[in-house]
Amino acid sequence: MKLILALQKRRFGLLFLVSTCCISAMLSFLQCTTGDNIAGTGSHAGNGRITCALYNDDGSFASDAAVILRPHDYTASAEDMALGKSSINRINTRTDSRGVFSIDSVDPGTYCIEVNDGSGHAVLVRCTIEEGDSTLHLPSDTLRPTGTITGFFPPSMDNQEDLYIQVYGLERIGVHDELTEGFTVSDIPGGTYTIRAFTSSDNFKPVEIDSVTVKSSKVTNIGTVDLYHQSSWDHSRKLFLNTSADGAGVAADVVNFPVLIRLRQDNFDFSQAKADGEDLRFTKSNGDPLPCEIEGWNSVTREAEIWVKVDTVYGNNKSQFLVMYWGNPEAPGESDGGAVFDTADAFQGVWHLSGKGKEVASDATMNHYHGTPQGNSEDAPVAGVIGGARAFDGKTSYITMPNTAQSSLNFPEDAHYSISSWVFAERIDSLYRAIAGKGHEQYYLQFKCIKNKRATWEFVEFQNQLGWEYTEDSVPPAPGAKEWVYLTGVRSGTSQRFYINGELMVDTAALMPGEYDRNTTDNFTIGSHGRSVNLPYQQGWSFFNGSIDEVRVSSTARNDDWIRLCYMNQKNDDVLVEFRE
Repeated sequence: MKLILALQKRRFGLLFLVSTCCISAMLSFLQCTTGDNIAGTGSHAGNGRITCALYNDDGSFASDAAVILRPHDYTASAEDMALGKSSINRINTRTDSRGVFSIDSVDPGTYCIEVNDGSGHAVLVRCTIEEGDSTLHLPSDTLRPTGTITGFFPPSMDNQEDLYIQVYGLERIGVHDELTEGFTVSDIPGGTYTIRAFTSSDNFKPVEIDSVTVKSSKVTNIGTVDLYHQSSWDHSRKLFLNTSADGAGVAADVVNFPVLIRLRQDNFDFSQAKADGEDLRFTKSNGDPLPCEIEGWNSVTREAEIWVKVDTVYGNNKSQFLVMYWGNPEAPGESDGGAVFDTADAFQGVWHLSGKGKEVASDATMNHYHGTPQGNSEDAPVAGVIGGARAFDGKTSYITMPNTAQSSLNFPEDAHYSISSWVFAERIDSLYRAIAGKGHEQYYLQFKCIKNKRATWEFVEFQNQLGWEYTEDSVPPAPGAKEWVYLTGVRSGTSQRFYINGELMVDTAALMPGEYDRNTTDNFTIGSHGRSVNLPYQQGWSFFNGSIDEVRVSSTARNDDWIRLCYMNQKNDDVLVEFRE
């Protein structure tokens, strides 16, 4: 005889029991009955016998406690529970005066044995009986206070009727409470379970959630069971956002933030998704859908870049997570840059600059300030920090956004706005190199090189009849040639700040005097000022020599936390998003 015993070590299900009537119904049929499909039907019927001694948590015998043996994959019927019927797919007996039970004639199989005193104390034992086994004396065990499982269905399921939760191996059913959108399953023996969510509708497949651990006298909240996504998409995983000190290191909450998700072959199986990633979906932990934009998707190289708008990224937190779903060939594409980079959230222009150099540089916002390449733009795509970037030859190539002179990019003096970009300079020479902005006499980012081969990054705003107020990195030579640098310039009324790689470098503007009129007739440009500059002296078109990625303009003064979070998320070694269990 060989008996394999597993006490609380395998994952079996537990179903959320909501109503008192369900509990009463369960207790009403804890009587000595034999399910014909467990005993007495197989060719080896009668071979298996199981015995065990049980104690109360005060050390006394657990006498007259209900003992129910069920197959490990047993689930209660919602209809039978409602009618107070017991299933034949089980064996019921009770412990004797010394707390001992004996179950005879058990067919080979894997079982859950629940011992429950009906007063809130129980234990669950799991065991396997193989063919030829005779008697198994299980180790003695103790009945302890039971636990509870709670959870929620997302609001998107409110119009669905008959939402249930089942528990593998237990006689428990959880029912959706439309008022609270939640469910509660009580009287659960301590252990680890698998639960099964389902609805009577044929539109949704049942969903299993494993590794649900219940502790004695404790409430386990499993969060939201997103039946819609989990039943329609074959695959899902959690993506954690770590803003703690060992992650992005951001202390305050950041709202309406576009989180960059990089998918690579080491964290995502591209063969499980549609060829263009159209079936990707993202939700909050409670099941609320999140807007996303697919910037790039390459199933050949197995690389993708997706932006997901998160309403609040919590500061100093490592437990917040999103849920990503994929594997639904019927799902239409929902990539929507305008929803992620919403003008209502102050995004006025966002140019990812992916694609070939001669292609239109699309603006992800609903403003649609799409850019037209000019000059000898390199057609071959170049690698950027976030997917592809645009290369500029330093001689003739730049991008202009037509009809933006009097657009929402036309900020008045002393307004509140921000401009940012990733920049890669090929070399340090003796010229001024414009990165992005709206004209030399309005505002811009630039790479200023001087004759001794030293250089600085700058953010500049022109003041009418006063000159150029500029903030630059304070310790030249700047991080410069042959490396990617993240620049952010912020204007907040009369104050001006400049950041490099997410860190504030200077918050006091210097002045290059010049009694000239402010010029607001220039279109927004990337890689040049878009015309020859001769004020206060001749410096030509200031063509940039290198690569530029992810240019953004916002009609608000972004704060330190926002800017740091952008850098920590977007840099190649992203420390915000974690692919972990």
